[in-house]
Amino acid sequence: MGMELSLANNEVIPDVGDADILRTFAEGADFGPYAILSPSDDEFLQVAEAQWASREADDNGTWCQDYEAKTAHLPRNKRPPLYVLEYRDPDEEVVFIATSVLSRAEVRETALDYIHGGTSWRRDRSWEHLSD
Repeated sequence: MGMELSLANNEVIPDVGDADILRTFAEGADFGPYAILSPSDDEFLQVAEAQWASREADDNGTWCQDYEAKTAHLPRNKRPPLYVLEYRDPDEEVVFIATSVLSRAEVRETALDYIHGGTSWRRDRSWEHLSD
């Protein structure tokens, strides 16, 4: 079985490819508050809309400070969509969260790298353990 893409609206795209990533994460496309790429039951990469994620989490961590620094000068209803990443490392059996938020273009690049087995999606940013 290949990589699977699950969206918040319960749509599941099996064997996700480049075209699926480009369409799902295109500027203006509505994939919902989150999307999850998973090659197996033991690992995943989740992309969540930062405003949604901040309402869903008790501990928003460093990424929330980055979001506020990048958007504080804008009214809340005029803030651009920015995204936070989480991934589960199957070897360490722990979930990590990125310490900075990403643009839609960065999400596309990250997702493409992830589905092709690349490592820059993880290597090129800082991560912290997600609190239980």
